[in-house]
Amino acid sequence: MNYYGGDSAVFILIGKMFNAGKVPYVDFFEHKGPTLIFIEAIGLKLADNERSSIFILQVINLFITQILIYKIAKTYLPHFISIGIVMLTLLAFSFTIQGGNSTEEWSLPYLYLCLLITIGFEDYSARKQKVCFVIMGMSAAILFWMRLNNMGIICACLLFIMIIALQNKNLKLFLNLALGGLLGFLFISIPIIIYFTHIGALSEMIYASFLFNFSYIQYHLEQPFSLVDLIKGWLSLLTFIIGSILYYKKYRDYKMLVLCICLFVFAFVTTHIGPQYFHYMTLNLPLFSIGVIQIFCTQKIRLLNRNSNLVILTGAFFMLFGYTFYKKNQKQYIKDQDDTLFISNSTDIVDKIPVNERPFIFAYNVSARFWLITNILPGYKFFTNQEWHGLHDKSILTETNRLIQEIPPLWIVIPNDNANIKFINTELSNILFEEYQESYRNDDLILMRRITSN
Repeated sequence: MNYYGGDSAVFILIGKMFNAGKVPYVDFFEHKGPTLIFIEAIGLKLADNERSSIFILQVINLFITQILIYKIAKTYLPHFISIGIVMLTLLAFSFTIQGGNSTEEWSLPYLYLCLLITIGFEDYSARKQKVCFVIMGMSAAILFWMRLNNMGIICACLLFIMIIALQNKNLKLFLNLALGGLLGFLFISIPIIIYFTHIGALSEMIYASFLFNFSYIQYHLEQPFSLVDLIKGWLSLLTFIIGSILYYKKYRDYKMLVLCICLFVFAFVTTHIGPQYFHYMTLNLPLFSIGVIQIFCTQKIRLLNRNSNLVILTGAFFMLFGYTFYKKNQKQYIKDQDDTLFISNSTDIVDKIPVNERPFIFAYNVSARFWLITNILPGYKFFTNQEWHGLHDKSILTETNRLIQEIPPLWIVIPNDNANIKFINTELSNILFEEYQESYRNDDLILMRRITSN
């Protein structure tokens, strides 16, 4: 299918620029952390086709995630039902994936791994505990340097183990967790800091990955409310709440209740405060899995029958693949996943530019798909969504204007919204009006050429 996605196109592009030798956050701007850039850069090495290459890495990532879901479920439930839990989690994932290749998707193995460690750490030997705590610290660091909100569940797990250590007055456990977690965190963080210091981009990386996002999270997203929105936004949390209540009511497991409270608080804060995009809710999938596991555990007597287990597995299978078949045949879904027209119009625009002049293009507020489709690397730091970024930090617009005045692009591509072009960046509008003239347009894009004096 001819689909590049929104955020996915940006992430593939930053990985491509990194592999081409451009300096992250200096030569190109992105407000996700460096571990995402490294993941995309590695993913692009797996195949010649960019999207296929990232898809291969996604398959590996999701396969590891499914194994971890199974191992968590198998701690409480029989084999067939554990497989069913995996399928039901995939069903919930299909509600929040939004094109895939998101930071939330890449976070899932680390979240599930830390959750698996947390539910079983008391049965581990002292040596295994220390190793696991280092792993948790490393996992936290990977997500910390990707997107701060994504490490919420890991923070909940660490807090829970600390509570258990303090409650049991187990100073050794507390110190092992603190030192092991810190060691793991530093093991990932120190090389990142050294690398960005070495290339002279540490302050730019800190600004883009953290400081910019503090203003970004204050943005209030206006979304129409519907039942579908409620399901996508709250399915995992509501399932988790129901499962936690039923489980505690039946087993009176105080430790599990404390873990559930920690998980819910961190999950709610990191996904429901600030913008609430559906793909953010992918971070709550571990809660969905635990919630479903707890619901089945309360019916444990009925689950001892092998035939009942197979019925549950079969039901989960048909729910997953039935919904997938239904979704793939929806006209609106097919339309949303088809970039054929934009591909054609992007190619059409670039065909109007001489080959030797194509490196001198600047695209303003145009989807990152444009660069991937045309196989051109941006020559300016702020290469897409400039107006969106400028809403949160006006200095981005100022810097964009400075760059194109210092090195005026020969060609500028802007969106064609079939109306008067109105930018928040009024200075750029003036530059376009005074120094550029329209050369060509199609349904998606307008090509502007710089006016040169004879």
